[in-house]
Amino acid sequence: MFNLICKSIFKRKVSVFRANYSSSSSVLLSNSNISSVDNNKGQSFTVNYLINSCGLSSESALKASKYINFESSDKPNLIIDIFLNHGFSKTQITNIVRKHPGVLLCNHDKTLLPKFEFFGSKGIKGVHLVKMVSKYPYILKSSLEKQIAPSFNFFSEFFGSEAKVRFAAIRYSYLLMVDVEDHVVPFISTLRESGVPDANIANLITCYPRLLRESNHGLKEIVQDVKKLGFDPLMYHFALGIMAFIVMSKSTFQKKITAYKNWGLSEDQINAAFVRCPWCLMASEEKITSVMDFVVNSIGLDASYVAQNPVVITFSLKKRIVPRWSVAQVLISKRLVENFSLLTLLCITEDKFLDKFVNCHKNEAPKLLKLYRKKLDQVS
Repeated sequence: MFNLICKSIFKRKVSVFRANYSSSSSVLLSNSNISSVDNNKGQSFTVNYLINSCGLSSESALKASKYINFESSDKPNLIIDIFLNHGFSKTQITNIVRKHPGVLLCNHDKTLLPKFEFFGSKGIKGVHLVKMVSKYPYILKSSLEKQIAPSFNFFSEFFGSEAKVRFAAIRYSYLLMVDVEDHVVPFISTLRESGVPDANIANLITCYPRLLRESNHGLKEIVQDVKKLGFDPLMYHFALGIMAFIVMSKSTFQKKITAYKNWGLSEDQINAAFVRCPWCLMASEEKITSVMDFVVNSIGLDASYVAQNPVVITFSLKKRIVPRWSVAQVLISKRLVENFSLLTLLCITEDKFLDKFVNCHKNEAPKLLKLYRKKLDQVS
């Protein structure tokens, strides 16, 4: 069992928290609305508490009161105090209570504090704890002994690192709530049977834990579709291809195929580009069209260039492609560069770009840096 946190630090009430809410006209009901709420005898105390002490709107408070009911503020005050002492803001507490009102009546010694202590022991504390619980407060409903701890231990062993579990859980705490036997084990088994290395499966789950929501039947169909396109199961791009099919419906996928076809690319070219860089079909139709238009009509390259170098689609048109191409145009017009790769222009880091294409031409093109910054400023 986890050591209990000394109760004395939680004795103070949350009068300051409630007072701050009471002073905010944007949070509290008007006097007439409060009177209306008071007429509901069975829920009046609970509803008023949720409004005045937790910052819920009248509508949210009435909805929450269907799930909880209390006639004393002692326990809710203590729960709010625990959240405050762990760094949660008033707004975050309001959102947590709105999504999971039952937390106000939980047994803090047996459920809430042990979970916070467990998360802290795994490095999920401070701002990380606040972020994780605020995004998905339903994790506080799960059993520590039967669900959270076993899941954390399972993923730690599979990932080979508690740090990876921590990273994934902070981003999407559903990772620690998913049924390991019913969802995770079949997910892993299906990918293993398809030849995907455990390391790639682990990286896929770490970066995209939401994928665990996919049914095993649906996953098997997606794996077959990805294989048909020519993805190599041993390569990480195979896992990315699976991820792309999970997050996109077939109709959305086809719309993006059509967006490329509008520029004269064949389906074989598009599929090959997808295998090289799965992200090229995860871009929006609007982005695909705008980048293709700039590459073809402004830079003057053939659409096939993008098919052969699909990573170009992943770059921001306004933040990278246009500003850097503007610099290249000046260098070309002044004959300061002859042969260079657009891919190099876009792929190198900001520091290397400035060194190779801007700073080394200060004498010949003194206004180059100003032009570049101007193009970047147009984005903001």
